[in-house]
Amino acid sequence: MNENEFIFELLSSVLTAIFEKKVIIKYADKKLDIYITGVGGCVLDISENSNIIVRQCDISEEMLNKIKTYINNLFIS
Repeated sequence: MNENEFIFELLSSVLTAIFEKKVIIKYADKKLDIYITGVGGCVLDISENSNIIVRQCDISEEMLNKIKTYINNLFIS
């Protein structure tokens, strides 16, 4: 497991605890596929300057904002 896989596995566990629903995150080529069991999912791109671009999303804006906040915190630190 490389560093990015570990980080996103950890984030998946944190979000699972927050949302009280299983969160699965797959990361490849600066693209995140996020699925929340029973809710839906998102496809996010992370640009070179760590901006998050939403490509597709069918979860609530509140959930999406929490996810984006945690991702931003990962890349800032």
